[in-house]
Amino acid sequence: MSKVEIKNDWAKAIYILYLNKMSGISMAKVLSNHEPSFYKWQTRLSEVERANPKLRISRTRVHYKSKMDGKSKNYIKYTPLSPDPYILKLINELNEGFKSKTNSPNK
Repeated sequence: MSKVEIKNDWAKAIYILYLNKMSGISMAKVLSNHEPSFYKWQTRLSEVERANPKLRISRTRVHYKSKMDGKSKNYIKYTPLSPDPYILKLINELNEGFKSKTNSPNK
């Protein structure tokens, strides 16, 4: 696979999701393993998903028990369901510029 060029946050959000297509990814993993300052990852991901209905993402709630206080907590694990060629094509389109259909003046 050739190197994918990333030019903006929307393309970066989808690329991080694509890199973790087998195991899935959570917000904590994005911040610890990929991009420590990308706090808007979930927001950018949902904006792209809202603007591209063919993009399918599985959201799985994972429950765990906190070691600090013993309380039950959970987080969301994201896994792409769309085929790889579509995701790579979407990344290239997002590099050209993100056009949100929800924020357009002609609603």
